[in-house]
Amino acid sequence: TLAYQQFFGSNSSTAMNGTGAAGSPNYSGGGGINQGDNYAGGFGLENAYVKKDMGNGFSVQVGQFKSPFLREWLVSSKYQLAAERSIMSTMFNTGWTQGIQANWNNDMLRVMASYNDGANNANLGSASGTKVNGGNNNGVGFTQWAFTGRVEWMAFGNWAQFDNLTSMRGESAGLLVGAGMNWQRGGNQDATATTLAANGNADGEFFTWTADATWDLGGANIYAAWTMNTAYSNPGGTGSQNSYGAIIQGGYFITDAIELFARWEWMSSQNSSANPPAAGGIAGSPATSAFVNNIGTIGGNWYISKNVKWTTDVGVSWNPVTFQTGLFGQDIAGADYRTEPSSGGGQVV
Repeated sequence: TLAYQQFFGSNSSTAMNGTGAAGSPNYSGGGGINQGDNYAGGFGLENAYVKKDMGNGFSVQVGQFKSPFLREWLVSSKYQLAAERSIMSTMFNTGWTQGIQANWNNDMLRVMASYNDGANNANLGSASGTKVNGGNNNGVGFTQWAFTGRVEWMAFGNWAQFDNLTSMRGESAGLLVGAGMNWQRGGNQDATATTLAANGNADGEFFTWTADATWDLGGANIYAAWTMNTAYSNPGGTGSQNSYGAIIQGGYFITDAIELFARWEWMSSQNSSANPPAAGGIAGSPATSAFVNNIGTIGGNWYISKNVKWTTDVGVSWNPVTFQTGLFGQDIAGADYRTEPSSGGGQVV
């Protein structure tokens, strides 16, 4: 993957997507493939589901789809405020999954609830994983079970305007408040699991929750979110391991076509006896290893038209980025930050 990116560059958001009717007015479907950082120059399947409209705001979908948890993740990459989603989002992101999801919405409220294969467990088929991983508890098995849910309340505005994270001049004001949770049990596939669960597929339970708010002001916007994960029921018998994240970002149009923005994000995994910082200052430790970091981003969008924009931004990490993948295996490579030892310094991208 690295050699490919060095030669061709990174195209983490190049994708093809489509939706349409599936043989009946009451059925619809969606599909998509993406040339992301995890696919080493190829394409990987993302959305592949069928949805049935049950009437009165209810629908049910089955297949592979975005896990309904983080708002920043549910908004398409093409409608983000900055060039890439935040590292905080990557750390807690539940990605695509396979399962069944029930949806309900009215003029002010919408609810999504899913039973699925676990966070970021897409394209896995029916394999059950290996039972031996050398004692690292690094998630070689799959989840036994997983529940994901999200509820959103729209105080004012319209649902369509919250498909993105910006608010252009002349658009309606709106306020959206949301909360979500993901609860899953790792695969119990580990022969000699250690006390540190490296990710959500490892032997143990992960409970993750988030709360967020989006305020559109018709020429300006503010988004903020808080997220927390607790890893517990580890076979090593140690106490729970807590991870936290916060983000606030905002944009302001100085002309009808130029938007300036800024973002601050904070992340931390608490230090306990089971998850000290990466031993020996090794880069690429799990996101559950103890660390704390602040990242700031500033930039601008030039809207050539409403559907075509040029984005430029600069990010600063005050402390080393010690993890390569988030709690559920999402890669940070798209944001161009490089993993460093815990003894390292910050970086600018």
